Amino acid sequence: MKTSKILFGLFFLVAIVACSGRSSESEPIAYHVTGSITGLTRATTLTLGGETLQMQSDGQFSFTTNFADGASFSVTSSYNPHQVCDSVNGTVTGSDATIAIQCRGVAYFNGNDTTDGIDL
Repeated sequence: MKTSKILFGLFFLVAIVACSGRSSESEPIAYHVTGSITGLTRATTLTLGGETLQMQSDGQFSFTTNFADGASFSVTSSYNPHQVCDSVNGTVTGSDATIAIQCRGVAYFNGNDTTDGIDL
């Protein structure tokens, strides 16, 4: 009887130790914001929180800032009087957020009774 109590105690201790490790399910999962930018005619800076990315031409981008599931984000572009790029607000929902930013030229008066920028 004494041996079975000792064995049961050892089994119980091993079970507790085995279950006390961190489960991969309890680790927070980090998601990122990635995407593409099109229509870019001049360089722009994309900003997400405190992180910035310099974009010289159309293409793909990926921010390294970590977001938890359900977190909100906002991506903006730097001011340029000759083009405007979309700002994108979103929410991370169980995977990396993939966004598309579209830029457009802006018509402006050049002082000679004509406009520069986009075709009107």
